[in-house]
Amino acid sequence: MLALRLVRTSRPSALARRTLVACTAGAVGFLLLSALGHAVAHPERPGAAAARLLWCAVPLAACVHLAVTAVRSDPGVRPRAGLDAVGVGPARLPLLAALATGLYCALGCALALPVFLHLRGGLGGAPDGAFGGALDGAPLAGAARAA
Repeated sequence: MLALRLVRTSRPSALARRTLVACTAGAVGFLLLSALGHAVAHPERPGAAAARLLWCAVPLAACVHLAVTAVRSDPGVRPRAGLDAVGVGPARLPLLAALATGLYCALGCALALPVFLHLRGGLGGAPDGAFGGALDGAPLAGAARAA
């Protein structure tokens, strides 16, 4: 209930930052799932799988940096009077904000999983539409292929 109340009373800029963090985490989760899917599909080439996983390190670092920046700029993290009486002091409030941001990141990754499974055809049927077979053997960027 507290999280719902905080979301309802937040400024639009704070909601936009939280949504951006969730979308970024979903995109990074999608990249990591793609690297894992390639590693499982091609166990005879561990070097290529490691290169794909290393290629995901920069977007992961950018996502972490964005999440930390979003937590620091959140107006709800600043200490307010009266919160010490309920046990939420100046040390616990940033911890709760970091936990909420972690939940937004988990939400983004959880939304990326069904999209990834649908594109791979793992949800019980073959993928349909314009993206049918989009992830079957698509090459990665040149930096990952060079390794």
